[in-house]
Amino acid sequence: MLNILYHKYEKMLTLNSRGYLLTITLQISNKGDIYMASFRKRGKTWEYRISYIDSNGKQKHITKGGFVTKGEAKVASLEIENQLVKGVNIFKSSTLFSVYMEEWAKAYKYGKLSAKTESTIKRVVKTADILFNGLTIKDITKLSYQKIINSFGQNKAKATVKKYHNYYKACFQHAVEEGIILINPAKNAVIVGDVTKTKKEDDKYISYAEAKKLIAAVKNNLKPEYLSSYMILIGLFTGARFAELLGLTWEDIDFKNHTISINKSWDYHFTHDFIPTKTKENRIITIDTYTEQLLQDMKTNASHNHKRIFVDVTNTSISNNAVNKALEHACKRAGIQNITFHALRHTHGSILLYHGASILYISKRLGHSSTHTTEQVYLHLIDELKETEDIRMREAISNINKI
Repeated sequence: MLNILYHKYEKMLTLNSRGYLLTITLQISNKGDIYMASFRKRGKTWEYRISYIDSNGKQKHITKGGFVTKGEAKVASLEIENQLVKGVNIFKSSTLFSVYMEEWAKAYKYGKLSAKTESTIKRVVKTADILFNGLTIKDITKLSYQKIINSFGQNKAKATVKKYHNYYKACFQHAVEEGIILINPAKNAVIVGDVTKTKKEDDKYISYAEAKKLIAAVKNNLKPEYLSSYMILIGLFTGARFAELLGLTWEDIDFKNHTISINKSWDYHFTHDFIPTKTKENRIITIDTYTEQLLQDMKTNASHNHKRIFVDVTNTSISNNAVNKALEHACKRAGIQNITFHALRHTHGSILLYHGASILYISKRLGHSSTHTTEQVYLHLIDELKETEDIRMREAISNINKI
């Protein structure tokens, strides 16, 4: 990194051979490093030229013209000099952001994540080429970034905008750490989205009473050959992700200790093979008697010896579309709103929360990366339960005072 400067000298010279009025500004660091900014008038405009020695001992020059006055040129050059002093990589900061992000993704993301996540990042990078069209990294300010996000969010769900924003922010942060820019323009940006494209909270889960109706409707149509029905019930009773249930093998079921080991997922989008769980962490969850019986029945009635549970006789996984279709029919028979399979996971968590389970317990059972994730998902329910918690607090304090 270049050293902070503490001496500055300026002198005026007339270069008769070319007819330019030249101002030379010398800046000397506390270690003797010299940085020279010169200013010359070319026709009706002014130009600055900064010469310095980089950290590798190579002489560098930065030139820019078109300034109406010498004062404007001096202000512009001073900004560049200050960035050099602070260690900013001036040359790389002129890289298009879309190009830089592609390089960042290739170095740190591609080939290191799941195929699904990598596919998402490729879409984000491709979109960056459109959103930040022609903009270099240094051109993007906090204000311009916010305007870009505002425009992007006009026809996108807020969750989608947030996902894209998080990748852009991470890329900008890497540029900060590389010394290419001084601040992250995406930091503290306000995430917006089209409310008409955002799922309502009611679409993410069903109530306890509705869950009972759904269970009854599925049970009434439960047959060994209907894998979708079994997956709906087990999904609701465990809160496991769809891919995690597809990855279950009989070795993961511990009937003796009444537990399921969720230690992998099944990539049904790309590789059609085992992959780590979403958070790359394994967990063991306890199951109730009825869920255990469902699994026992499936094992007894299975018409094949394949190690995975949710496959047919040809070892083909049950599809997400088939399960959601079966769930749609079940919701119709139960007389409740239609939900997706993922809503069963949210319903499982909400039922546990309503019955007094702690956020920590729910977080670990659902395999969230942190309790913060759990709190964000169930924030609306936590607020609803505040009144109940207040009543419990009053009762607890009242009872302890009676002793």
